[in-house]
Amino acid sequence: MKRAIGCHLILLILLAAVSAWAGTIYKWVDENGVVHYTDQAPDTDNVTGSIETREAVTGNPPPAAGDEDDPAPPTVSSPPESRRQTADVDIYTTSWCRYCRDTKNYFRSRGVAFTEYDIEKDRAAARRLRRYNPRGGVPVTVINGRPIVGYAPAAFARALKES
Repeated sequence: MKRAIGCHLILLILLAAVSAWAGTIYKWVDENGVVHYTDQAPDTDNVTGSIETREAVTGNPPPAAGDEDDPAPPTVSSPPESRRQTADVDIYTTSWCRYCRDTKNYFRSRGVAFTEYDIEKDRAAARRLRRYNPRGGVPVTVINGRPIVGYAPAAFARALKES
């Protein structure tokens, strides 16, 4: 009996440790058409197409969104005029998402203006998000009509270059 309890305790500790190590998973296709899944961002020179990212499932679920009848207006971040680029960038986010913050910081640091839609406060934005990502995960960044799911700096850079 003591041995079984000890084994269960060790198993629980290992599961907790694995969830602490979990991070972002990257899915991408190399120049030979081979699909890769890695936990490190790929070198953009070897990638064809887009890089998809997914958050590893860890921790507690996000807080429930309150029912709000009036959608909140989108937040627009405008960089200094001298650094502004011509790309049309929309970012679908939630307030609690770490990768959403990272995505917004990426564009701010590069002086790229974007429009933010909080899908928990704006039901219309949540419906639009489903067109780009049927699973509904955030962030989803749409650059000149091209959606990028997750926090994917290499894909952002590539899409901005193409604009």
